[in-house]
Amino acid sequence: MRKLLSKVKEKHIVFAIMLLGIFARGFLIWRVPGGLNQDEAYAGYEAYSLLHYGMDSWGYHFPVYFISWGSGMNVLESYLMIPFVAVFGLTKFAIRLPQLIVACISLYVFYKLLREIFGYESRGVYAGFLYFAVCPWHIMLSRWALESNLAPGFLLFGLYFFITGRRNPKYYMLSALFYGLSLYAYATIWVIVPFIIILQVLYLLWTRELKISRYLFFAVLILFLLALPLLLFMAVNYYGWLDEIRTPFFSVPKLIASRGKEIDFWRKRENLDNLYKVIATQWDGYDHNATVRFGLYYKWGLFVGVAGFAYGIIRAFKSIVKRKCDVVAMLLPQFIMSVILGCLIYVNINRINSIHIPIIAFISVGIVFVCDMLYGKSKKFLGVICTALLVSFLLFEYNYFTGYRELMDWVFGEGTGELIEYTLENAASDEAVYVDPDINYAKVLFYSRMPVEEFISTVEYKNYPSKYLSVYKMGRFVFDMENAPKGAVRIE
Repeated sequence: MRKLLSKVKEKHIVFAIMLLGIFARGFLIWRVPGGLNQDEAYAGYEAYSLLHYGMDSWGYHFPVYFISWGSGMNVLESYLMIPFVAVFGLTKFAIRLPQLIVACISLYVFYKLLREIFGYESRGVYAGFLYFAVCPWHIMLSRWALESNLAPGFLLFGLYFFITGRRNPKYYMLSALFYGLSLYAYATIWVIVPFIIILQVLYLLWTRELKISRYLFFAVLILFLLALPLLLFMAVNYYGWLDEIRTPFFSVPKLIASRGKEIDFWRKRENLDNLYKVIATQWDGYDHNATVRFGLYYKWGLFVGVAGFAYGIIRAFKSIVKRKCDVVAMLLPQFIMSVILGCLIYVNINRINSIHIPIIAFISVGIVFVCDMLYGKSKKFLGVICTALLVSFLLFEYNYFTGYRELMDWVFGEGTGELIEYTLENAASDEAVYVDPDINYAKVLFYSRMPVEEFISTVEYKNYPSKYLSVYKMGRFVFDMENAPKGAVRIE
């Protein structure tokens, strides 16, 4: 009877934390942050074009990677946007839903991951789960549609199902599915995902936990099939082995310019110093990635994370010596490979987004460890930790919806969409519209719903070819205020 009551209590606590986390991520998501970031605007326009015209903004049918700006953009978020754009139209709410949904599912998966690490007797898991639910980085990530920020969620899903595959090998297929899909969320992690999987496989082999079965074979097949289009993409763009591929069903485009040279083996020290600075200060200079006051994990989070990391390392070392699997050790491959990635490229918070879930996991591990250790001495301690977390959260939320909201209204250009729509409603249909070049053309595409054939046939670039193309003219829009005739229709 006591166990039954305990399970009922657990479900209520988990449900309450889930509701809190979902509320923090979803409340007023169509309004805060205000305006649109240019990346989410372009991702939304690509989804709109694929839905209504079956092609992207460069005329490719369902490409494995967008050309977009010239040097490419990840496709997964736009494909996930399509059903929501079909239902709600091309709106801010519709294009932010995929990121929100993945983030909310991540909440429960993270809780299950903590249970795998600490078991069902741990009371401290509630505090660790609550920390993730109120973590500033994850809340902010979930509220706007930067396509690369889908990757942490899919990597988390891949890890969780890999862990549960030890007991039921069928889950290896789900792990392969999510690891494969993560490659379409963020191209930068192509470098590290294969090594993350290899390290996890080697660990399970060493601890005699990997069960060889037909499901493992199917998992490898799923991963290979998902990676194959991207291998073709690399053959087209990086090695020149193939010409671009165009079919009615999918395409492998040739980029205008490549970002491959951003990987630099000769600047390891400089890149590592920058990675340390970004993580230690929890700030990269971009307001849309973190608040100065609260950082990524709250300013106190890293101190707990160091303790959690040390505890995890000790448990991992013991498991390797004893050749007995410990789930906490399986947090290390993604963390290690993310640090290596940070040595190869000059990162900001988004470009190293693969490292944040492992760091948050180690912070949570530290919280759970301390709570479990002191729970026997004082059952009130768990309540004290949870209260402190809630106070931190309330202070963050107050800042997010007041001063930070005003800042982001300016950063993301709140009111730009209404201005574009008002201008188009009141200007003659054949009249040229002169646009301030500071208004990114992706936002004009988004709010004008320009037919993709018109964009492709009329666009003129200022700097073609380039990694980041700048539009001079598209359709009736001219991005040249200096030469606008007197009395011309203007958006500025």
